[in-house]
Amino acid sequence: MSRGSLLGRLSAGIVALAASIPAFAQVPPEILAEERNLVELGRESGFLPAAAYAKLLARMDAPPDLPAARALFRDLVQFHYDHESGDDYLSGLARRLQREDMRAIGWEALPDEIRVERYEFADGRVVLGTGGPLSARHPELDPKALLGQRLLVPGIGTGVGLPQWWIAQTEWKAQGKAAWRRPRAILLKVRSEAVDDAGRLLIAGEWIRPGKGVVEETIALELADLGNGGTIWKNEAEGLMAARPTCLYPGLRRGATIPGEWIRELGWDRPPPVPREEPAEWEAAEAVRRAPGVEFPLPCRPGPEGRAAARRLVDGGRIDLQGGDPEDTLLRLRFALIYGDDLPKLAVETPKAFRALEDAVREFLRGGPAAAVLKLKPDAEALMAAVKRAPSFDPPPPTGEIRPGLFARFPEGYSCWRRWPLLVVLHGQYREPAYDFGIWGPLADAAGMILICPIYGTTGGTTRSPQADAAVLDEVAAMILRHNVDPDRVYLSGISMGGAMTWRLGQAYPDRWAALGPEIHGPKAFADGYPFLGNVADVPLFVMEGEFDGLNTVYNRRAAKELRAAGGPFEYHELRNFGHDRMTWLYPMFLEFAAARRRDPHPRRIDHAAMNAYEGTRAWLSIRSVSGGAAFGARDGAFNPRDLCRIRADIAESTITLTALAGKPAEVEVFHDPLLMTTPMTIVIGDRKTPWKPVFDAGKLLERVRTTGDRGQLYGGSLRVRW
Repeated sequence: MSRGSLLGRLSAGIVALAASIPAFAQVPPEILAEERNLVELGRESGFLPAAAYAKLLARMDAPPDLPAARALFRDLVQFHYDHESGDDYLSGLARRLQREDMRAIGWEALPDEIRVERYEFADGRVVLGTGGPLSARHPELDPKALLGQRLLVPGIGTGVGLPQWWIAQTEWKAQGKAAWRRPRAILLKVRSEAVDDAGRLLIAGEWIRPGKGVVEETIALELADLGNGGTIWKNEAEGLMAARPTCLYPGLRRGATIPGEWIRELGWDRPPPVPREEPAEWEAAEAVRRAPGVEFPLPCRPGPEGRAAARRLVDGGRIDLQGGDPEDTLLRLRFALIYGDDLPKLAVETPKAFRALEDAVREFLRGGPAAAVLKLKPDAEALMAAVKRAPSFDPPPPTGEIRPGLFARFPEGYSCWRRWPLLVVLHGQYREPAYDFGIWGPLADAAGMILICPIYGTTGGTTRSPQADAAVLDEVAAMILRHNVDPDRVYLSGISMGGAMTWRLGQAYPDRWAALGPEIHGPKAFADGYPFLGNVADVPLFVMEGEFDGLNTVYNRRAAKELRAAGGPFEYHELRNFGHDRMTWLYPMFLEFAAARRRDPHPRRIDHAAMNAYEGTRAWLSIRSVSGGAAFGARDGAFNPRDLCRIRADIAESTITLTALAGKPAEVEVFHDPLLMTTPMTIVIGDRKTPWKPVFDAGKLLERVRTTGDRGQLYGGSLRVRW
């Protein structure tokens, strides 16, 4: 073959090859417009200096040649990793580079390396990730404060596994930048993930390999950092890093050493739920047949307390299911089975009279007038028993949104024969109550709890106002008054903003709750520390937090130290390698913790701090006014600390001793609790003694029940005392 012939054939081949590769003209206008919009959104966030955004926008305005277009996309990849969205952007760009109108740009549009954040901690750990300053997302944070924060996404090239980590400045030893190899395999779709016997994470799926196109492949990542919250795996050769919730990978037990205390937190040893033991049915069919005018829902399934009370009456001859007046007999039986140890004499001696009182009280609890109750002139024992225990025979509302903004679910088997615990769950910011309702519903049902998820204020964020308080407390009160809720077993939990609200409602109204479960949010910290933390020192607390939740972690650690020192019922679960996200695998643990708790409705000692008069009530003591607030350095929106006051009250025999621990109270009100207090009583403030002979007032008792929605703390009289 002649030289000319060979050159001619090579020339023809080159021409043909060039014809098969689309010539670069420009970045498609619609793609350029989309990129411009993303950069504009980034500029609004302020994650980067303004000059960085201006540079990118200026380059988009100039007609780029091929090298400039490639450089632009390389910078855009880095831009998106700086703004948390790098994996999504890289995957989308890889798809676009296979389009006919983008193929000329080629894989050179991908950078070889990505600049990542590098944090070194006191324990020697080094964490790499992408993200930006948290203060840009949350302008309410003071960027000059010592507790500045950074936002970090600790996974690269493997899609979303764990959300961002918020790292408070006080938590890291050194911070800077590092280079990480750009992912060599770009994940498009995960088919499956598993952990092998060596503890490696195997990600099987659809990947794009530059130069090869789409491939089906399984890539292994080595175990790098195990945590009871999240675990990190790495494959540095492929430029991949994954952060996943550890609880999803019980196979790690084969390839890694798991501390024993983590096993229960992760839920790996949690036995399947044990079916709830329903109370045994009481055989009363014949008595029911003989007395059709008595409300006696079947099947009859009383609790053990009611069965014991009824057995005592039967054995003592006070109830004879075969003889006597059928209505009186059946009423006595129903009262005994429902009222248990609270059964008053009137219910046994004159059951029809007690039924009339019960009917009037039931209508009052539904919102009817108190006059119908007072007209019957009940004695204290009968009235208090009826208010505390009168059952609702109404069927529960259907599961779901029972009125705008309130979702409710009643457990299977709900009836009037027992009183039920109530679980209140508060939504996070920008989440509707329906979201939490879907997560907690099956758990509450398995635990035999009524569940409500109310909206409070707006989902956009409001946790510190009387209106937000009332939005939750009013719904709780309505459930207690209108359904068979046990006021001594009301449990409160919430996530993020709902966690903040859980802390707030717990500290401001501690006698309302049997247990608190705040999640990923610390208590409000003031310049002077935690002046209200002592209010929950004896309230069972189950705190759920991630080690990388920024200021929330810092505040929760400080609060945990104080609460542990107080010696109350307290558990703090801080999850390693976890940030601001749900901890659903801990929810069954919280419900176990809560179900074992009851509030003490009749405390002999009250130690309560309040910042406003409407927060100053706890059990039988109310701070009505303050003549001088304690020194208090911070301002908190609508809650200005002008009236901070703390009082201790003790009952010993017939004496109530009041002591001001902070601030200067002006007036307090003491309520008479007949289960704690004798009559007469003496109230002691310093050297001054005030005699008090309480007189039962049925109207005051009903007024307080209507105001507080509390059917457990029943007080028939009170006395206001000037300090």
